[in-house]
Formats: sequence, C-alpha cells, structure tokens
Amino acid sequence: FTVTFDAGEGTVSSEKKTYTVGERFSFPIPSYVGYDFVGWFYDKELTQKAEADALKIDSDITLYAKYEKATYTIFFDTRNSATTIPNMTFQLGDTVSLPTPSPIVINGKSYAFDHWEDMTNNGSTMPTTFTVSAYYANDMSLYAIYDFGLSSASWGLDEDGNYVSQKANAIATVKD
Repeated sequence: FTVTFDAGEGTVSSEKKTYTVGERFSFPIPSYVGYDFVGWFYDKELTQKAEADALKIDSDITLYAKYEKATYTIFFDTRNSATTIPNMTFQLGDTVSLPTPSPIVINGKSYAFDHWEDMTNNGSTMPTTFTVSAYYANDMSLYAIYDFGLSSASWGLDEDGNYVSQKANAIATVKD
C-alpha cells in the first residue's frame, strides 16, 4: 500500500512511502518553523492518531500532520551579579519586550545598560521590542552590553560573552 504524508503548512522529506502488512514501518518527521510536530493522523480533523507500530490500513491512505506552537526561551546574562533576570518564554507571533537590567558597578563607578546582544545569532544587537518571526524562532542567549564609553568598533564580545579588543585581539573580562 502507498502511504501519502500531508505535512500541511510544514515540509516532509518523503511525501510517500510503501507499506507492506507485517513489515516494520517508520514515519518521516516533518518540519514547520515555529511549531512542534505532534504526530500523524488518519483524518483531516486530526482526531485519530496513527502509530507506526500499529498502522491500521488495508488500502492506499493519506496521513495528516498535526502541529502545536513551539515555545522558546530567552536566557539573560546581565554580566552583573547584583542583577538577575528570569528566563522569558515566547512563541511565534508574540510581541516580546526585553527588560532593562540595572547599571553595573565596577570599582565604585556605575555603567548604564546599553543593549542586548544575541550570542545565538552571531552577536547581533537585539531590538528592545520585536515580534517573533521565523528568524527568532529558536532559544536565545542574550548578553547585556553596558556603556563603558568604548567605541563599538574597537570592542566586541567573544562566544563566551567576554569583551574583546578588535585591535589587539585581547580579552578583557569585566567583573564587578
């Protein structure tokens, strides 16, 4: 028998597979950005779940994919032991407003928060508020960037969130 997989708005690597009664059968796993795959179903209404090890067919059939919105997490690193920000969860289509951490104090001097950098996406600067699109549909690790009066052309962050001189390629970890 031929089993056709209707991935709906998602995509699937194999849209059709041959099923022989009594032989081992496995389902392909579809993908749909911003959604988690729940399973394959016999009906378009997605009420009768199909199981690969207990497939009930006696003719060619189409199975339908069911999805639910995925939940992602933002992990905040304020780089400031005096300020912690709890993780934030979000889904595709949500509007996210990022929190503003307290200034960091180093050797008695206070430095204001400047912006968040997303170390998951190559250190890109995050907007203060954004609507979650496919681009943001993943977990994120955000590092707080403070205004130390340094030129951003001279300093950046390495993959561990340490400040790195772009000119000398030296690491200067800021600790309070």
